[in-house]
Order: sequence, then C-alpha cells, then structure tokens
Amino acid sequence: MALTAGSCFFKGKLADTDTRWDSIAASVDCRTEEERDPKNEKYIPKSRYESTSLYISDDKRHLKEYNDEKVPIN
Repeated sequence: MALTAGSCFFKGKLADTDTRWDSIAASVDCRTEEERDPKNEKYIPKSRYESTSLYISDDKRHLKEYNDEKVPIN
C-alpha cells in the first residue's frame, strides 16, 4: 500500500484520494445499474471488494451496537 499511496495521478489527472483502493474496488464492481442506485429496491450498498460493515457472531462479547448498519437481505 505504501507504493500505491504515492499515486495521486490517474491517466494524467489529479486524484482526490490518497490511495488507489477506491479505483481498484470500482474496477471490479460487478453490481448492475439497478443494484448501484440507492432509490431502487434491489440496491446493494457495497461491492464485494469494499470494507466490512457487518460481523456475525454468537459470542457474548458481540453487542448489537456493533452492527448498526441496515443490511439488505436477499
């Protein structure tokens, strides 16, 4: 990541991020147009290469406050 953090230019244009993670995640995003649209009922908030927002566990240390995200269930 240290080498990619120095990449502030993409195709000759200045990027507004300090890493290339957003560009890499967007390049492998396989969601359809419907799944990317927040107004659509088929909306999926993240691609499969985004960071983790939800943890599943039966451990007693697992608190409901940790999972305060609204997650679509398919």
